Order: sequence, then C-alpha cells, then structure tokens
Amino acid sequence: MMSWVGLPNTRKSGHEWPSGGWRIPRVVVRLSRGCCPAMNTEPQLIRILAVDDHPLFRDGIAALISIAPDMQLVGACSNGREAIEQFRAQRPDVTLMDLQMPAMSGREAIAAIRSEFPDARLIVLTTTAGHGEVVRAFKAGASAFLVKNLAHQDLLETIRIVHRGQKVIPPEVSSDLAPDGDR
Repeated sequence: MMSWVGLPNTRKSGHEWPSGGWRIPRVVVRLSRGCCPAMNTEPQLIRILAVDDHPLFRDGIAALISIAPDMQLVGACSNGREAIEQFRAQRPDVTLMDLQMPAMSGREAIAAIRSEFPDARLIVLTTTAGHGEVVRAFKAGASAFLVKNLAHQDLLETIRIVHRGQKVIPPEVSSDLAPDGDR
C-alpha cells in the first residue's frame, strides 16, 4: 500500500509547492509470517480455478480475472471430475464451481475436494438458486453461493472475501446452516 504525504494539487487548488520541494512517498509493505523481506516484496496473486460446462462462461471468467490486478486464473475445466484433477495439480486459492455439469456435479466435486483438502475455498457460481440447492452446496463444503446474474464487481469481491477465509452465506439460508445451538 502506498500513501502520498502532502502533495498539493496545484491544478485544482491553486496552491504552490512547499518550499521544501517534493515529498517522498511512504511505502508500507505487509509480508506473510516467516518470509524474507528481500525476496517477497510483490503481493501474492489469488490463484483461481474456474469450473463450468459452458465454454463461453469460462472464457468470460478468464477475461474478468485477467483484468483483476490481484488475481490469476490457473486453470479451467468443464466438469467435476476434471475439477478434482485440476485442484490436485494446481492447488488454487479459490475455486469457482458450477453445480449442474456432466460426468460429476459441482456438489459432488466440492464434497470430494473438501474431503481431500479440508481448507479448500470453493465458491458456487450457478444459475440455480433454490433454497435446498444452496443448503446442500454449503453442507458439501462451499464457502459462498452466487447466482450467475450478479455484477462482476460482486464476484471479484466475493473471491477476495473467501480468499481471506470468510464465508458468504445468503441471509435466507443462514438459519438453516447455523449449528443447532445458534438457531
């Protein structure tokens, strides 16, 4: 994160530059624990796997991810079986998963991935938004549930939220997913 210290905008405000001349920007870099500052000054990209049986939709996700400065598409596939193989090979930070696909459904793939990789972060991105389907997706291990008609900014923000380890749960199903003591 970079913050500039005291540079007046002479075009808009009419202020003149301070007699001390230019001020130097202050750079704040936050590094992960255990890393060497000299070797890791670049921010880590969020690595994304996209799983959807529609090529046009996968291409759209790829285009969207390519313009996000903090994300990188590491793989794309068209069904649940391929998703499991790609997940093993790529180890993405976040996976976008459709539910209705040939060969193996997204819900089955989510359950299989989470059984092998308990910390996997998976976002369901689908056209079906039925109450039961949402609940089943979360119980299989989804971290978020989105319907495909959302704005692209909402998808990017949800990816960032899930990457931070948080869940995005629709309010209409939150009570169904709460532990028995929290209802």
